[in-house]
Amino acid sequence: MRHNQLSRRNFLRLSGASTAAVVLGTVGADSAIATATKGKNATVTGRVFVDNGGRGKNLAGVLVSDGVNIAVTDQRGEYTLPIDPSRRLTDMVFVSLPDGYEVPVAPASRTPQFFTRIDQLLKGETRRYELAVSKRQGGQKPTGEFIHLTDVHVNRGSDLANNRERFRAQVDQLNALSDRPDFILLSGDLMDAGTVEEFIAYQDAVKDSVDTVFSSVGNHDVSGGPKNDYAEDIENFRHYQGPEWYSFEWRGHHVVVIDNYDAGDFSPSGEPESTRNEQQFNWLKADLQHIDKSRPLIVVAHVALNDPLTIPGTDRYIKLLRKYNVRLALSGHTHRNDVDPNVFPGALTVVTEPGWSPQDGGPVGFRRIILEQDGTFSIPFKQFDVDRRVVVAHPADGSTVPVGKVPLHVSAYDTSSEVKNIAVLLDGRRWGDLERDGAWTWVDDSPDRVDAGAHRLDVRVKDDAGREWTTSTTFTAEKQAQGPAPVAGADWPSFGGGMSHGGKATEAVVPPLSLAWTFRSGGGAILNSSPVVVGGTAYIGLKDENGVDNNGVVAVDLWTGREQWRVHTDAAVDGTPCVVDGRVHFSSIRGTVHTVDAKRGTMLWERRYGVDPADNVQRWWAYACPIAANGLVYQSFGHQIVALDAVSGEQRWAFNGGGANSYYGMPALSEDGKIVYFLSKGDAIWALDALTGAQLWRVNPVDGLYRSTPAVSGGVVYARAGGLVLAVDAATGAEVRRYTGLGYTYNAESPAVAGGELFSPGQNGRVMCFDVASGAAKWTFNAPPTVESTPVVSGDTVYFGSHDGSLYGVDRAAGTLKWRHPIGPWVKSSPAVTGNSVLVGAYDGNLYCFTADAV
Repeated sequence: MRHNQLSRRNFLRLSGASTAAVVLGTVGADSAIATATKGKNATVTGRVFVDNGGRGKNLAGVLVSDGVNIAVTDQRGEYTLPIDPSRRLTDMVFVSLPDGYEVPVAPASRTPQFFTRIDQLLKGETRRYELAVSKRQGGQKPTGEFIHLTDVHVNRGSDLANNRERFRAQVDQLNALSDRPDFILLSGDLMDAGTVEEFIAYQDAVKDSVDTVFSSVGNHDVSGGPKNDYAEDIENFRHYQGPEWYSFEWRGHHVVVIDNYDAGDFSPSGEPESTRNEQQFNWLKADLQHIDKSRPLIVVAHVALNDPLTIPGTDRYIKLLRKYNVRLALSGHTHRNDVDPNVFPGALTVVTEPGWSPQDGGPVGFRRIILEQDGTFSIPFKQFDVDRRVVVAHPADGSTVPVGKVPLHVSAYDTSSEVKNIAVLLDGRRWGDLERDGAWTWVDDSPDRVDAGAHRLDVRVKDDAGREWTTSTTFTAEKQAQGPAPVAGADWPSFGGGMSHGGKATEAVVPPLSLAWTFRSGGGAILNSSPVVVGGTAYIGLKDENGVDNNGVVAVDLWTGREQWRVHTDAAVDGTPCVVDGRVHFSSIRGTVHTVDAKRGTMLWERRYGVDPADNVQRWWAYACPIAANGLVYQSFGHQIVALDAVSGEQRWAFNGGGANSYYGMPALSEDGKIVYFLSKGDAIWALDALTGAQLWRVNPVDGLYRSTPAVSGGVVYARAGGLVLAVDAATGAEVRRYTGLGYTYNAESPAVAGGELFSPGQNGRVMCFDVASGAAKWTFNAPPTVESTPVVSGDTVYFGSHDGSLYGVDRAAGTLKWRHPIGPWVKSSPAVTGNSVLVGAYDGNLYCFTADAV
């Protein structure tokens, strides 16, 4: 079925049939394609010109294509294209938009109209289409900016209205950007099933964008029809958006947009040698042949070109693109932030958190893609849904501090602008300006002296949009108010306090707590990694949301908060390290397992997993770090777990449970250290002999298990799945009980178990306590909007973080609030407890240490 064309504001004007145009031939259509289309073609001719009331100058050297054949306009701006009318349900002709030129946008989709749809083109027919462009306003500058957005998933069905409004709110935030971008580039999965209903809902949300929106095809943007009929599957996208692959010029860069999931040789169910499978690759070769190999190139594809979910057949695209000057590659699909500098020499391959449902538990957001004066790119990630937030982390409201110099720490952030200045007033007089130390953090480590008494602190934030917003706190300075120094106690060597991850602390740290110190990582972020503490040193993983320089693990002195050493890694360390026998074991998300000396940070060994020798594409990832015991290091990759010698790194055994890669869950050990448990994406709990890797049992009673790290306590394995916690016998796998009522959460947090009680976060910021024996809920505490920080039990207090930017201490028996400290950014990291101290990481990349008078 063919559709009516969208309004194109006279950009593409049908001039009637003609047979007199100059034939320029086809470029890049190899003999196989030429043979396949011989005798089937219609012909489209026309002219590309600068719009000036129909009398603008003709443009020579412009690429015009139908997605298979490419023509180049002659000195008169003329082109001729053969088109096979049977190739697509709706035919198209599009230009590779020249540098410095622009076109109108479709009012509904905000898509730039560099193409025309051709209805009812018949074999042997000739038509003429004139293609008008206009000079870009503001001229051609060497610097500029656009927005990278991906995976907004305007879903069908009962969630359609909510998802439309969620995306509309994101468009509003982009409209409010203080720096106006040249355009938005949405790299696939605009919707969820490619239905007409979804495309209409998407357009209803995006139509109010003040920016042009270029888009690429994602696997969720096809209609869901039979995968052997690509023409049918892609029709809705072509009708509502535009061509599925194309190119354009932007500020001295050639941009190519390809479909690397459903089209061509990328298609998992495709026929590798078919004509259809060759069309995009040959088109790309032809397109690139028309640029100088030194010209900077930007590649846009829904799936990253070096990723466990990269489609087979990608290697030849990588080889082709490496012949050119790739400076940036942009993708989505995996619903997480990642930056890889190794796919193309001197270029970053960038994946951005989605507009809907991040799979690493991160915030929804977008990137500013900034072309700098020296030709390099900055790629700062911006979090959606933060409206002029400012929090005084120290001195906190209502706190008591010692007389003297009081370090200032303010968290400030806004989605649509950049904070430019923060001024502080003490008791009505100007105290000074703060200095930026990260995306959220503003500090003054050496302010003026504070005298004894009650004080008021006023904070004034100014952004680059000219707005000002404020907050204030009150605090008291006393001569004898020095907070307790951190004191080391029992070690906390792994997530949840040990290799079984039970979450129960040895010491009872009694609130209220005082902020003893803040370690600022200087550019990294802390999302899922949680601190561990051994021998008076804290260790935590870092991820760089904006590049590659700040990935790694850092060691921090417990008493002073000073950095002892830092190890840089090939990718983010998003899991929690473990420390055993003087060695720190951790892994990067790229699948590299590292072991370093705990005192010095010197590398003892590293081992990389997951590179497919067939195409050199990274096929594994490791979002969870390993555990260590029995002289072995256990690393789970989702479908597979390996045991490595803790001293040498040599592999001792491997167990493959089958199925696809998973992302998050650490293995867990039985309390006697003889059994290792892990969760796979096949929604199974596996029990293996810890020394040999032999399977002891396997169960898969519920969906969604693979997103959780199991906890083992009292001979029972506990695992979070969707809206419940499942308990199975640690020796047999037999189901013991289900703890329900939590509400469904996609990023399943791990439970904590202590003294006959189970604690688990739930939906919409709730934290619930259950009686282990009966399964009955004892209390619910609400800390909206979301809690994804695994609780830790310390005496009579349950500690956890929240997305509201606070660390909480809740009464274990009653479920009532005992203490809360505001930090500002998300606190998804889980606390660690040692001695008189509670440590936790936050999304600002800072590690916070709180201490108590009483233990």
